[in-house]
Amino acid sequence: MARRGHIGEHAGSLGGTMTIAETAKRLEISRSKLYALVAARRIAHYRVGGKILFFEDDVVAFLASCRVGVAAIPAAANSPRPAFKLKHVSLARAGTRVPGRGGHSASRASTDRNARPESRP
Repeated sequence: MARRGHIGEHAGSLGGTMTIAETAKRLEISRSKLYALVAARRIAHYRVGGKILFFEDDVVAFLASCRVGVAAIPAAANSPRPAFKLKHVSLARAGTRVPGRGGHSASRASTDRNARPESRP
């Protein structure tokens, strides 16, 4: 039994070979992208006397390996209500000024949590 990618699998079908230009056109990618796939050994290819050749079956197998499946939709996404409610939370206390925002301002000492209380005589 021939191993995967071995030329023996295609011995009788040498007419189904494609060059870099033909394969790039078939895959609808640039030649430089195809050369990158070849260099990364992501697509099966054959080097014959300085030429890089591809068999149609290998190109079809490569395309099949690139298939992106459809993700399953969770049941909660089909329900009319969301699974949880988001609440609006205000980070500024009433009467304080948020730096960088307009609006009213209060004295920094009265709103700072870490400020020491004023000493009374």
